[in-house]
Amino acid sequence: MRSFGAFLTSGLVRLITFPTRIRCGSLSAKIKAKPQKYTPPKDMAFKRFPLSADGVFAEAFYPDNFHGYILHFHGGGRTAPLNNFYRKIASRLARLTRAAVISVDYPTGQYVYPAMHDYCFSAYSAFAKQFSVEQTVLIGDSYGANLALSCMLRARDNALPLPAACVCISPFADMSASGDSYLENCRRDPVYGLTVFQSKKHADKLRRISAYCGDTPLKTPYLSPCFGDYTDFPPLLIQTGGAETSASDAYFIASAAEKANVPCRLHVFQGMWHDFQYITPFLKESKAAWSEIAAFCREMLYTPHDKK
Repeated sequence: MRSFGAFLTSGLVRLITFPTRIRCGSLSAKIKAKPQKYTPPKDMAFKRFPLSADGVFAEAFYPDNFHGYILHFHGGGRTAPLNNFYRKIASRLARLTRAAVISVDYPTGQYVYPAMHDYCFSAYSAFAKQFSVEQTVLIGDSYGANLALSCMLRARDNALPLPAACVCISPFADMSASGDSYLENCRRDPVYGLTVFQSKKHADKLRRISAYCGDTPLKTPYLSPCFGDYTDFPPLLIQTGGAETSASDAYFIASAAEKANVPCRLHVFQGMWHDFQYITPFLKESKAAWSEIAAFCREMLYTPHDKK
Protein backbone atom coordinates (compact mmCIF):
# COMPACT_ATOMS: atom_id res chain seq x y z
CA MET A 1 0.00 0.00 0.00
CA ARG A 2 1.41 3.40 -0.92
CA SER A 3 2.03 6.09 1.64
CA PHE A 4 -0.33 8.98 2.31
CA GLY A 5 2.31 11.32 0.91
CA ALA A 6 2.34 9.34 -2.33
CA PHE A 7 -1.46 9.49 -2.48
CA LEU A 8 -1.44 13.28 -2.21
CA THR A 9 1.47 13.67 -4.63
CA SER A 10 -0.25 11.47 -7.19
CA GLY A 11 -3.09 13.98 -7.36
CA LEU A 12 -0.64 16.83 -7.87
CA VAL A 13 1.14 14.90 -10.63
CA ARG A 14 -2.21 14.32 -12.33
CA LEU A 15 -2.89 18.04 -12.24
CA ILE A 16 0.53 19.01 -13.61
CA THR A 17 0.42 16.48 -16.45
CA PHE A 18 -3.23 17.11 -17.35
CA PRO A 19 -2.61 19.58 -20.23
CA THR A 20 -0.28 17.10 -21.93
CA ARG A 21 -2.44 14.05 -21.26
CA ILE A 22 -5.66 15.65 -22.55
CA ARG A 23 -4.08 16.10 -25.98
CA CYS A 24 -2.19 12.78 -25.80
CA GLY A 25 1.08 14.69 -26.10
CA SER A 26 4.65 13.83 -25.13
CA LEU A 27 5.97 14.91 -21.75
CA SER A 28 9.54 14.27 -22.90
CA ALA A 29 9.11 16.55 -25.91
CA LYS A 30 8.31 19.46 -23.58
CA ILE A 31 11.87 19.44 -22.25
CA LYS A 32 13.82 22.13 -24.05
CA ALA A 33 16.93 21.01 -25.92
CA LYS A 34 18.84 24.27 -25.51
CA PRO A 35 22.08 24.07 -23.47
CA GLN A 36 21.70 24.61 -19.75
CA LYS A 37 24.24 26.30 -17.52
CA TYR A 38 25.51 23.76 -15.02
CA THR A 39 27.43 24.20 -11.79
CA PRO A 40 28.98 20.88 -10.69
CA PRO A 41 28.69 19.81 -7.06
CA LYS A 42 31.59 20.77 -4.80
CA ASP A 43 31.94 17.37 -3.14
CA MET A 44 33.16 15.53 -6.26
CA ALA A 45 35.12 16.06 -9.46
CA PHE A 46 33.25 16.64 -12.72
CA LYS A 47 34.50 16.17 -16.27
CA ARG A 48 32.96 16.32 -19.75
CA PHE A 49 34.86 14.44 -22.43
CA PRO A 50 34.48 12.79 -25.86
CA LEU A 51 33.76 9.10 -25.29
CA SER A 52 33.46 7.57 -28.75
CA ALA A 53 34.93 8.32 -32.17
CA ASP A 54 31.52 9.14 -33.66
CA GLY A 55 31.12 12.19 -31.46
CA VAL A 56 29.25 10.91 -28.41
CA PHE A 57 30.29 12.82 -25.30
CA ALA A 58 30.04 11.73 -21.70
CA GLU A 59 29.96 13.50 -18.36
CA ALA A 60 31.67 11.97 -15.35
CA PHE A 61 31.17 12.46 -11.64
CA TYR A 62 34.06 11.23 -9.49
CA PRO A 63 33.48 11.06 -5.72
CA ASP A 64 36.55 10.85 -3.50
CA ASN A 65 38.00 7.33 -3.20
CA PHE A 66 35.45 5.95 -5.65
CA HIS A 67 35.15 2.23 -6.29
CA GLY A 68 33.90 0.98 -9.65
CA TYR A 69 31.80 2.71 -12.28
CA ILE A 70 28.20 3.33 -13.23
CA LEU A 71 27.47 3.82 -16.93
CA HIS A 72 24.34 5.93 -16.94
CA PHE A 73 21.84 6.12 -19.82
CA HIS A 74 19.30 8.88 -19.20
CA GLY A 75 15.64 8.57 -20.19
CA GLY A 76 13.44 10.99 -22.07
CA GLY A 77 12.51 8.99 -25.15
CA ARG A 78 14.14 10.22 -28.32
CA THR A 79 13.59 13.89 -27.54
CA ALA A 80 15.04 14.86 -24.14
CA PRO A 81 18.80 15.48 -24.08
CA LEU A 82 21.13 15.05 -21.14
CA ASN A 83 20.12 17.97 -18.91
CA ASN A 84 20.51 19.33 -15.41
CA PHE A 85 17.73 17.10 -14.09
CA TYR A 86 19.71 14.02 -15.11
CA ARG A 87 22.99 15.56 -13.98
CA LYS A 88 21.46 15.85 -10.53
CA ILE A 89 20.45 12.18 -10.75
CA ALA A 90 23.99 11.19 -11.79
CA SER A 91 25.64 13.11 -8.96
CA ARG A 92 23.23 11.55 -6.47
CA LEU A 93 24.07 8.08 -7.79
CA ALA A 94 27.76 8.84 -7.33
CA ARG A 95 27.19 10.14 -3.81
CA LEU A 96 25.12 7.12 -2.70
CA THR A 97 27.13 4.37 -4.36
CA ARG A 98 30.64 5.87 -4.06
CA ALA A 99 31.17 4.85 -7.69
CA ALA A 100 32.24 7.09 -10.56
CA VAL A 101 29.18 7.81 -12.70
CA ILE A 102 29.66 8.22 -16.45
CA SER A 103 26.55 9.68 -18.13
CA VAL A 104 26.27 9.08 -21.87
CA ASP A 105 25.24 12.25 -23.71
CA TYR A 106 23.81 10.46 -26.74
CA PRO A 107 22.25 12.55 -29.54
CA THR A 108 18.48 12.96 -29.45
CA GLY A 109 16.05 14.37 -31.97
CA GLN A 110 14.25 13.24 -35.09
CA TYR A 111 16.21 10.03 -35.53
CA VAL A 112 14.96 6.69 -36.80
CA TYR A 113 16.08 3.31 -35.45
CA PRO A 114 18.83 2.22 -35.11
CA ALA A 115 20.47 5.66 -34.84
CA MET A 116 20.27 6.25 -31.06
CA HIS A 117 20.93 2.59 -30.30
CA ASP A 118 24.01 2.68 -32.53
CA TYR A 119 25.29 5.81 -30.79
CA CYS A 120 24.83 4.20 -27.39
CA PHE A 121 26.43 0.91 -28.40
CA SER A 122 29.36 2.86 -29.83
CA ALA A 123 29.63 4.64 -26.48
CA TYR A 124 29.48 1.32 -24.62
CA SER A 125 32.17 -0.19 -26.85
CA ALA A 126 34.42 2.83 -26.31
CA PHE A 127 33.76 2.72 -22.57
CA ALA A 128 34.77 -0.96 -22.49
CA LYS A 129 38.15 -0.03 -23.98
CA GLN A 130 38.81 2.84 -21.58
CA PHE A 131 37.35 1.59 -18.29
CA SER A 132 36.91 -1.66 -16.39
CA VAL A 133 33.49 -2.72 -17.64
CA GLU A 134 33.55 -5.78 -15.35
CA GLN A 135 33.54 -3.31 -12.45
CA THR A 136 30.65 -1.33 -13.91
CA VAL A 137 26.89 -1.27 -13.34
CA LEU A 138 24.66 -0.03 -16.16
CA ILE A 139 21.73 2.13 -15.06
CA GLY A 140 18.92 3.46 -17.21
CA ASP A 141 15.46 4.84 -16.58
CA SER A 142 12.52 4.69 -18.99
CA TYR A 143 13.99 4.70 -22.51
CA GLY A 144 17.46 4.75 -20.99
CA ALA A 145 16.76 1.25 -19.63
CA ASN A 146 15.89 0.18 -23.18
CA LEU A 147 19.25 1.51 -24.41
CA ALA A 148 21.17 -0.16 -21.56
CA LEU A 149 19.58 -3.57 -22.18
CA SER A 150 20.07 -3.26 -25.93
CA CYS A 151 23.75 -2.46 -25.37
CA MET A 152 24.14 -5.63 -23.32
CA LEU A 153 22.44 -7.74 -25.98
CA ARG A 154 24.74 -6.36 -28.66
CA ALA A 155 27.82 -6.59 -26.44
CA ARG A 156 27.10 -10.26 -25.74
CA ASP A 157 26.44 -10.97 -29.42
CA ASN A 158 29.69 -9.21 -30.41
CA ALA A 159 31.82 -10.92 -27.76
CA LEU A 160 32.40 -7.72 -25.78
CA PRO A 161 32.68 -7.87 -21.99
CA LEU A 162 29.45 -7.45 -20.05
CA PRO A 163 29.01 -5.25 -16.98
CA ALA A 164 28.77 -6.51 -13.43
CA ALA A 165 25.04 -5.75 -13.30
CA CYS A 166 22.25 -3.61 -14.72
CA VAL A 167 19.55 -1.50 -13.06
CA CYS A 168 16.33 -0.77 -14.98
CA ILE A 169 14.13 1.98 -13.53
CA SER A 170 10.59 2.22 -14.92
CA PRO A 171 11.82 0.51 -18.11
CA PHE A 172 10.26 1.33 -21.48
CA ALA A 173 11.55 -1.74 -23.28
CA ASP A 174 8.59 -2.92 -25.37
CA MET A 175 8.18 -0.61 -28.34
CA SER A 176 5.11 -2.58 -29.42
CA ALA A 177 3.49 -1.67 -26.07
CA SER A 178 1.80 -5.07 -26.09
CA GLY A 179 1.53 -5.65 -22.34
CA ASP A 180 -1.74 -5.77 -20.41
CA SER A 181 -0.76 -2.83 -18.21
CA TYR A 182 -1.26 -0.32 -21.03
CA LEU A 183 -5.00 -0.95 -20.77
CA GLU A 184 -5.26 -2.03 -17.13
CA ASN A 185 -3.50 1.10 -15.86
CA CYS A 186 -4.87 3.56 -18.39
CA ARG A 187 -6.88 5.24 -15.60
CA ARG A 188 -4.41 4.72 -12.75
CA ASP A 189 -1.26 6.23 -14.25
CA PRO A 190 -1.03 9.95 -13.27
CA VAL A 191 1.81 10.59 -15.72
CA TYR A 192 0.64 8.90 -18.92
CA GLY A 193 -2.93 7.81 -18.14
CA LEU A 194 -6.22 9.00 -19.61
CA THR A 195 -7.93 12.05 -18.17
CA VAL A 196 -11.48 11.92 -16.81
CA PHE A 197 -12.64 13.47 -20.10
CA GLN A 198 -11.27 10.64 -22.25
CA SER A 199 -12.75 7.21 -22.84
CA LYS A 200 -10.86 3.96 -23.24
CA LYS A 201 -11.10 4.38 -27.01
CA HIS A 202 -8.12 6.71 -26.52
CA ALA A 203 -6.11 3.96 -24.81
CA ASP A 204 -4.19 3.05 -27.96
CA LYS A 205 -2.65 6.52 -27.93
CA LEU A 206 -1.20 5.70 -24.51
CA ARG A 207 0.93 2.98 -26.02
CA ARG A 208 3.43 5.65 -27.04
CA ILE A 209 4.64 3.81 -30.14
CA SER A 210 7.40 6.13 -31.28
CA ALA A 211 8.07 7.36 -34.79
CA TYR A 212 11.67 6.44 -33.98
CA CYS A 213 10.79 2.80 -34.70
CA GLY A 214 10.34 3.56 -38.39
CA ASP A 215 9.62 0.41 -40.40
CA THR A 216 11.45 -1.91 -38.01
CA PRO A 217 9.29 -4.74 -36.60
CA LEU A 218 8.36 -3.53 -33.13
CA LYS A 219 9.40 -6.71 -31.31
CA THR A 220 12.92 -6.73 -32.75
CA PRO A 221 15.08 -7.53 -29.67
CA TYR A 222 17.64 -4.75 -30.17
CA LEU A 223 14.75 -2.24 -30.45
CA SER A 224 12.53 -3.87 -27.81
CA PRO A 225 15.06 -5.63 -25.57
CA CYS A 226 12.45 -7.19 -23.30
CA PHE A 227 12.00 -9.73 -26.13
CA GLY A 228 15.71 -10.62 -26.26
CA ASP A 229 17.58 -13.72 -25.13
CA TYR A 230 19.32 -12.88 -21.84
CA THR A 231 21.70 -15.84 -21.80
CA ASP A 232 24.94 -14.93 -19.96
CA PHE A 233 23.51 -11.63 -18.72
CA PRO A 234 24.70 -10.26 -15.35
CA PRO A 235 22.29 -9.77 -12.41
CA LEU A 236 19.42 -7.33 -12.92
CA LEU A 237 17.51 -5.01 -10.61
CA ILE A 238 14.18 -3.82 -12.02
CA GLN A 239 11.98 -1.22 -10.36
CA THR A 240 8.60 -0.16 -11.65
CA GLY A 241 5.52 1.59 -10.36
CA GLY A 242 2.46 -0.60 -10.09
CA ALA A 243 0.30 2.14 -11.65
CA GLU A 244 2.49 2.65 -14.74
CA THR A 245 0.95 2.05 -18.14
CA SER A 246 4.28 0.45 -19.08
CA ALA A 247 4.56 -1.77 -15.99
CA SER A 248 4.27 -4.85 -18.22
CA ASP A 249 7.65 -4.01 -19.74
CA ALA A 250 9.27 -4.71 -16.37
CA TYR A 251 7.48 -8.06 -16.11
CA PHE A 252 8.63 -9.01 -19.61
CA ILE A 253 12.25 -8.22 -18.69
CA ALA A 254 12.01 -10.27 -15.50
CA SER A 255 10.50 -13.17 -17.46
CA ALA A 256 13.34 -13.05 -20.01
CA ALA A 257 15.86 -13.08 -17.16
CA GLU A 258 14.16 -16.03 -15.47
CA LYS A 259 14.10 -17.97 -18.75
CA ALA A 260 17.87 -17.47 -19.08
CA ASN A 261 18.55 -18.27 -15.39
CA VAL A 262 19.79 -14.73 -14.78
CA PRO A 263 19.57 -13.45 -11.18
CA CYS A 264 16.86 -10.80 -11.19
CA ARG A 265 15.17 -8.67 -8.55
CA LEU A 266 11.84 -7.19 -9.63
CA HIS A 267 10.40 -4.64 -7.22
CA VAL A 268 6.92 -3.34 -8.02
CA PHE A 269 6.02 -0.27 -5.95
CA GLN A 270 2.26 -0.46 -5.67
CA GLY A 271 0.35 2.65 -6.70
CA MET A 272 3.46 4.46 -7.94
CA TRP A 273 4.03 6.10 -11.28
CA HIS A 274 6.67 6.33 -14.00
CA ASP A 275 10.11 7.44 -12.74
CA PHE A 276 8.70 8.26 -9.30
CA GLN A 277 12.19 7.75 -7.85
CA TYR A 278 13.51 10.63 -9.92
CA ILE A 279 10.47 12.91 -10.17
CA THR A 280 9.46 12.80 -6.48
CA PRO A 281 12.58 11.76 -4.50
CA PHE A 282 11.14 13.11 -1.23
CA LEU A 283 8.50 10.36 -0.93
CA LYS A 284 8.88 7.35 1.37
CA GLU A 285 8.68 4.99 -1.61
CA SER A 286 11.30 6.94 -3.54
CA LYS A 287 13.73 6.91 -0.63
CA ALA A 288 13.29 3.14 -0.33
CA ALA A 289 13.90 2.75 -4.07
CA TRP A 290 17.07 4.86 -3.95
CA SER A 291 18.35 2.85 -0.98
CA GLU A 292 17.72 -0.38 -2.87
CA ILE A 293 19.55 0.91 -5.96
CA ALA A 294 22.54 2.06 -3.92
CA ALA A 295 22.76 -1.20 -1.96
CA PHE A 296 22.48 -3.27 -5.15
CA CYS A 297 25.22 -1.29 -6.89
CA ARG A 298 27.56 -1.57 -3.92
CA GLU A 299 26.89 -5.30 -3.68
CA MET A 300 27.60 -5.85 -7.38
CA LEU A 301 30.69 -3.64 -7.48
CA TYR A 302 32.27 -5.04 -4.33
CA THR A 303 31.51 -8.71 -5.03
CA PRO A 304 33.67 -10.74 -7.45
CA HIS A 305 31.78 -12.04 -10.48
CA ASP A 306 32.35 -15.70 -9.69
CA LYS A 307 30.70 -15.27 -6.29
CA LYS A 308 27.45 -13.79 -7.55
